[in-house]
Amino acid sequence: MKRRRCAARRCPPKSCERCWPIAHDYGVSYQTVAQIKARRLYAHVSFAGDIPRGTRSGDAGKVAEIYLSPGSSRAIAAHHGVSEHTVRRIKQGLAYTHVTRDLTPPLSARETVRAELRALKARYDDERAALLAKLEGA
Repeated sequence: MKRRRCAARRCPPKSCERCWPIAHDYGVSYQTVAQIKARRLYAHVSFAGDIPRGTRSGDAGKVAEIYLSPGSSRAIAAHHGVSEHTVRRIKQGLAYTHVTRDLTPPLSARETVRAELRALKARYDDERAALLAKLEGA
């Protein structure tokens, strides 16, 4: 019998030996075991065991620094030793929201340029008004 890829999609086709013995012992298909391991079936049932999952190595300070860092995702990821995907998820508020919830979101590059242009326009308007006042007074 040909073994197919695990339904949890965590292991390559030939390494589903973890699912097969459990399935055999309990008289269910290996797909059922893989789906239970992936928490697609029986997710409402609490368990005492440990299911291997991705680890979060970021502490709150590092996450806050990533969230507030200006620059490209690639540069920030290289500086902090995380993936670009992680940086994007943190900046979009999709990951580590418990850390970034109370932080003021940083200005984007476009918003920074707009703020600088507004400041220059205000300065220009002030200088123009001063020159016109001089001309009218002279």
